[in-house]
Amino acid sequence: MPKSRRGGAVKRAAPVPEQQEPPLKRGAAEPECPLLFHSPDALFASLIAPFSPEQFFTEHWEKKPLHLRHASVASYYRSLFGLADLPDLCASHALEFYRDVNAVRCVGGKKKVLNRAGRVRSDALNKLLTQNKATVQFHQPQRFKVRNLVMM
Repeated sequence: MPKSRRGGAVKRAAPVPEQQEPPLKRGAAEPECPLLFHSPDALFASLIAPFSPEQFFTEHWEKKPLHLRHASVASYYRSLFGLADLPDLCASHALEFYRDVNAVRCVGGKKKVLNRAGRVRSDALNKLLTQNKATVQFHQPQRFKVRNLVMM
């Protein structure tokens, strides 16, 4: 077990089994996700659509860039992870600054870390974003959205 700065052992929260995690709440009018998460091959094919994987590897892989356009990029990738997911995650998981979330800002050309001690609260995170104009780095969001694990 890792040692704390004061020499004592650091206690870590036991991971919550996936079956017990509450589902994330999203708006009722959320559009259908065009990405297919049931297998890595299906996900890759849905990410590069309308190109087929065969066409991609024949014409583009290590040869030339592939630029895909979508009518609404925000709605296309919304199912992966978004800012709207953070308040629910703060409430349903024991997110910690440094371990799970970093709040940073560039001041005078230098990176300034705005993290607080302990758990991440939704209201504190919102204040960092809106009032402090911080950038939030959320580490490994796939840990909290099970269907994204297929991608990794």
